[in-house]
Amino acid sequence: MTDRLKKKLRSSKGASITFALLLFLVCAVIGSVVLAAGTASAGRFSKLAESDARYYSVTSAVNLLRDSFDGASVKHTEKFKTDFQEIIEYNTTYPDGHDISPDLSGYDRDSVESEDPDDPNPKFEGDNEILIDALKEYINHPASESEVEYNFVHNFPSGVSAEDSNLKVNIKIKQNTNCDLEVTVSSDDTAGEVFTVVMTFEAKITTSVSSTTIENSKIVSGNPNNLPYTEIVDKTKIDTEITSIVWSLTDIRRTA
Repeated sequence: MTDRLKKKLRSSKGASITFALLLFLVCAVIGSVVLAAGTASAGRFSKLAESDARYYSVTSAVNLLRDSFDGASVKHTEKFKTDFQEIIEYNTTYPDGHDISPDLSGYDRDSVESEDPDDPNPKFEGDNEILIDALKEYINHPASESEVEYNFVHNFPSGVSAEDSNLKVNIKIKQNTNCDLEVTVSSDDTAGEVFTVVMTFEAKITTSVSSTTIENSKIVSGNPNNLPYTEIVDKTKIDTEITSIVWSLTDIRRTA
């Protein structure tokens, strides 16, 4: 009995099972370490993809606004009419006539409303509604007015994947009294890291006025064959005022 037990203790049979168990334990430990590292790496790559998505959303919006604003122009046309009387007095001192008409500043100057419902006056022309709004602010407010801010939130494709296409960017347009625009584009601050790009557009403003005068009727007081006599002419003066603005990109920078 004792000899058999000693032989069992000296026997090397079954050692492969112990080695296999030890190898399995080592592999299990290595596998868990690799799995943990892979999970952490996947999390970092996921955050990187989200960060890239926000970056591409902002750059997409910046490119769109830059192409839409740089070199774009809008125009405002408005007509005014002034009904007035031209009074010419003929006498021995001024046989060829002497203009004694009142100054035009004493007459009302009214805006001319278009009769065409599809062509209202004042008329704003341009392809960009945002820039038309900027021109309206410039026309409707004096130069002493403070700056005007617009806030927009749009969805832009991220360029990463379809599921990221609902990422938002915030667009703020600040307008000064010269109608220069400062456009700030930033990723939605609720999404994590914020990317911000600021563009500056300088406005070049030109104005022109053209006038025409229409004679409506004439009344002669006295005998035009004998001096003195007076001519009273009812006239209408129409002034067409055109204001045009062209914006040019002067600066673009990333601030965050």
